[in-house]
Amino acid sequence: MRLILMFISVSVVAQTDLVYPWVTNNSQYRGTIVVVNPNPTSASVTLVARRNNGNVATANRTISAFEQLVEDAGILFPSLGEGPGFAVRLTSSSSDLTGAFVVNGTASPSGNSPAQANVIDPSSASDFVMYSYLPIPTDGGNSAPVVVNLGGSEADVTFHAYQDGDEVGSFAVMVAAGRPYAQVTSAMFPGVSGDLYVVAESDQPVVGMAFIFNSLTEPSMSNATPVSGLPPIPGSLSMETSSCPFLNVLCDWDSTSIPYSRTSTSTVSISGSNTISHGHFRLIAKGQDYVVSDVMAIDENEITTAELSGIQTGQVIKAGQNVTFSAQSGRTGGQQAKLHYVVDVQDVGRVIDYRINLTSNKE
Repeated sequence: MRLILMFISVSVVAQTDLVYPWVTNNSQYRGTIVVVNPNPTSASVTLVARRNNGNVATANRTISAFEQLVEDAGILFPSLGEGPGFAVRLTSSSSDLTGAFVVNGTASPSGNSPAQANVIDPSSASDFVMYSYLPIPTDGGNSAPVVVNLGGSEADVTFHAYQDGDEVGSFAVMVAAGRPYAQVTSAMFPGVSGDLYVVAESDQPVVGMAFIFNSLTEPSMSNATPVSGLPPIPGSLSMETSSCPFLNVLCDWDSTSIPYSRTSTSTVSISGSNTISHGHFRLIAKGQDYVVSDVMAIDENEITTAELSGIQTGQVIKAGQNVTFSAQSGRTGGQQAKLHYVVDVQDVGRVIDYRINLTSNKE
């Protein structure tokens, strides 16, 4: 018997796959794409640019051995024209290619203020990426996070901003597959200023980078870092409150700890309206979401109506956001009402227990 041995040789072609998160080509910022070929043979590369609005352009280049490609983004992708930034995906059958990208601020006094960042390996994509420093200066300048959805379907992305050990805001956006998203930090977190760090949470794998601009619109850039999850900041629910015995009165908010309990007697004159607001409240959630489990408002003397406006059972108070509501009633017709308002929140217990004895005139 003759034994025949068959040897099957399987060759695996090593590939390069790289992401340039945000390349620019407009009147304020010019972008340059860099590809380095450190190999002893030439390399053919395909670069696909995608804007957030879905516009796509493709470029093919060959890079000689041990050389680099340095090309203006507007020349690489002329069909895109000028406009918002775009992400670029590079693929090649050659291995070990690397690269960088440069953004030149042309609106600065120098007319050419460069910033550089390196390409990102898509294998580092994560459901969470951190932007270590995104300031919102009060003396000009700004910052901006960029996220690129490398998943196969639309991504639900939430940016969580942190400052002084607490979550100070969140911003949610949907990002289509393969596309980038960028926004200035001040627009994402209005009312917040100073130094922040931000974590983007996504249900699809993402990569990211950060921009910082000074007051002269000169840019700097850095890549975002993949992390395992959100910072494990303990959740807390605080409340601010202010009493307003009359309608259309501007209230100052005073900080108070929870649970909040108040008993007071007030005689007021209400003319031209059937409703009076007794107290305004703001619940502020940090570190986790909370759910309102029960809301109650009654007049124990059954003299007038009582209601809590702006909050209801089942309402979600999301981390980094707040819920503002007020305690209201109708006229008492000169009799004394005994008003009782209660809000219960899951995981916290009763948050507000507000009582007020109210007598209004008969007008």
